[in-house]
Amino acid sequence: MPLSCLHPFGPFETPKEPALNNPLLNSSDKICLLGPMKSGKTTFALKLAKDFKNPVYINYNDMRLNKNILSSWLLKWHLEKKMDLLILDHMDRLDFSLPKLPKIVLIPNYLSPITAPDCNLCYALGLNFKEYISFFKPNTPKNTLFNRFLKDGNALDSLFMENEQEKILKKQENIKLIFQAYAPLMAKICSYQSKFVSAFYLYTQLKKELKISKDTLYKLLHALEKQRIIFLAPSFENNKTKLYLCDFALPYSLTPSPSLLNVFENMVFLELYKQFPNHELYSHDNGIFILHKNATNKLALIAHAFPTPHFLEKQLLWCHKHGFLKIVIVSINAPILAANTPYKHLNFIDFSLDIQSILV
Repeated sequence: MPLSCLHPFGPFETPKEPALNNPLLNSSDKICLLGPMKSGKTTFALKLAKDFKNPVYINYNDMRLNKNILSSWLLKWHLEKKMDLLILDHMDRLDFSLPKLPKIVLIPNYLSPITAPDCNLCYALGLNFKEYISFFKPNTPKNTLFNRFLKDGNALDSLFMENEQEKILKKQENIKLIFQAYAPLMAKICSYQSKFVSAFYLYTQLKKELKISKDTLYKLLHALEKQRIIFLAPSFENNKTKLYLCDFALPYSLTPSPSLLNVFENMVFLELYKQFPNHELYSHDNGIFILHKNATNKLALIAHAFPTPHFLEKQLLWCHKHGFLKIVIVSINAPILAANTPYKHLNFIDFSLDIQSILV
């Protein structure tokens, strides 16, 4: 076969691991799978391949791949009925017509989030805490796992390394590999974690240190947001947006002075974003999130690693002033509250393991 990098006739073997929800299941016949680095996109696609008789997996990053004759070989396999699933991974362009197959999965390059016509968009996001702890023995203390999660982040590859320096260097290596010339820019963007920003504000700040045009930055931010590498959460009160990262722990590897408060706020945002996909999620100052599905079902959540009584008093006053009857506080540790307290105060572990309960 002239394309020696292809293995069109399974079976595909993937490491034994807990059953994570595969976003590719129960979706349309043509899927564009987006998501940040190390979120399991390739793993999900290869797991899907096990359900097909003749899957074909093609990695655009493989140097042995001859892209000039790819379309003719795909057509040949299709006509010979030697392909019932096609996975195109790390693709940077789509300059040929796709064959009509029972299932096609496109996984675009990070900086070229292209989509084909009639493609159903699916997303692979980082691990939430409940998924993260499922990789460990059930008797492992939850506090131990939380401390590791807080430090290592929610990317899948952080689970399989123990050495701290190795983890940091691996994250830096991944960023350099994916973003190449834009890696220093991505590192700078991480320093604005959990802060209100606009594209123009970032440009005014970053152009002082990096040679970058406004057009280049705007295009990069658009690609990062489309791939869910960054999130720009709308403000509850104005047109501002607050920046959150796909991996809340990235600043520990990419910035000189990461903020625990910002990392923790980002952690809580990702839990809310992933667990409540059908709710609207807004941000406000000092780690306040507004979650609502309709006008009558609103929740205010205050996320702060170590809130003081004075801080909470101020934030609760804001919540009451804006008419929120459901209020939840999430911190690293939580006190035991009196029975008649008009709000819930949960530690992060209890919050994340029973997150739906905050709506009750």
